[in-house]
Amino acid sequence: MSRAGYKTVEEAGVIGVFRYVDVVVEAIRLARERGWTALRVYQPVPSHTILAEVAPPEKSPVRFFALWGGIAGTVLGFALASFAGIKMHTYQGLLVGGKPPVSVPAYIIIAFELTVLLGGLATLAGFLLFSRLPRGENVAGYAPEFSEDRFGVFIPCEADQAEQVMALLREAGAEQVRFEEVYEED
Repeated sequence: MSRAGYKTVEEAGVIGVFRYVDVVVEAIRLARERGWTALRVYQPVPSHTILAEVAPPEKSPVRFFALWGGIAGTVLGFALASFAGIKMHTYQGLLVGGKPPVSVPAYIIIAFELTVLLGGLATLAGFLLFSRLPRGENVAGYAPEFSEDRFGVFIPCEADQAEQVMALLREAGAEQVRFEEVYEED
């Protein structure tokens, strides 16, 4: 509760429930044509058609994490092996078979392994940084039926715009349309 005893609205909008993917795609297109660009879609199974309509594919920044992690692994692998070879030769006078203390062909294996290791760890770090994992709190518009067999389109709007958005979703073919508000927990 806020100071005056009323709860604060965190997010409000209209949710439309759909049965078929093609109807959802048409609803998204219709909403975008009418200026409603900020929307959220709930789906029981992944659909590339819906994903392409909601968020056009873009290149992921995670690939740069993988690239720089791999480069760092390669450099670190050669540097670590070279450092160990130089230290062994300098302090212990160890010279095996008359070979130089830094032997690049022998260090390729170590560099490769560190390239894979740091590239993988950097990719994981980039994924965790840029992923949009589900929020652990109450999300506006979500209903358990969206995990079973129905699709949902949530369009954030104010209460005075709700009728306009409800008409839009009904026109698009929604089976059910409702206005929802999620309140901030104090």
